Amino acid sequence: GAEVLAPRGGRATVRPGPPGRLLVLAEPVTAGWRVSLDGRPLPRRVAWGWAPAFGLPARGGALTLRPDLGARRRALTLPAALLGVLVLLALPLGGRPPTARPARPPAPGPDRRAAAGRGARPEPEPGPGGEPVGGVAASGPLAGTAARS
Repeated sequence: GAEVLAPRGGRATVRPGPPGRLLVLAEPVTAGWRVSLDGRPLPRRVAWGWAPAFGLPARGGALTLRPDLGARRRALTLPAALLGVLVLLALPLGGRPPTARPARPPAPGPDRRAAAGRGARPEPEPGPGGEPVGGVAASGPLAGTAARS
């Protein structure tokens, strides 16, 4: 008779029998199982074109059935790697955010003078460094000589 093992693997005793017997698992071939009899691995085969099978010797012994986690890891490696690449591609690049430029002073033109009003004197234009240009401002040893004359 047949003995049903636990779904996650297990142990069973196999009685001696005729040569050419097969242990067939109701799993797809890709599931990955390790089967040993008295500590020796059994040869892998395929039954009915889809089920994993293992050849049993004529002698009996202690059968051990375990999931082959290596096969599962190999089957999941490529999808996990692709998922990792997709996650990395979805992340924004880690560059520095653009810094705001300082505001430029408005260019001189009719709009600026019109804003000052009719007959009003427009403000002096800022020069490099923000200092007024064209106004009366002097410094140095000759400063104030034009005003005295």
